[in-house]
Amino acid sequence: MISFKQVEILKDKCLNDLSKVYKTKIVQTKLREFDLGYILYYNTETCVLSGSHDVFLGDGCMVIDKNDGSIKSVSIHPVQAFGGITVEDVYKKEKYGIPIENEQEKLHKFMK
Repeated sequence: MISFKQVEILKDKCLNDLSKVYKTKIVQTKLREFDLGYILYYNTETCVLSGSHDVFLGDGCMVIDKNDGSIKSVSIHPVQAFGGITVEDVYKKEKYGIPIENEQEKLHKFMK
């Protein structure tokens, strides 16, 4: 299990690396804890400061795993989001094989 101080260090490195890749300053917009980790939401500094449309497509988030400190980009399809499936659900399924409770039922209700 990693400490919150380690999470902060990993988060800062992740944002710095993303800034280099995208050649623009990437900043944290939110950090939310859940049982297996922290969800780091981010966007361009320009967007955050000015409210402009200089934004990333998608949900712009990474998960920092509490158990091993790994960082994984996680995105959810709009259909999943509208069906009530969360970033946490997708992460748990992808990383740990934990099934999403009522996944098919949630998606089926949305598709009706």
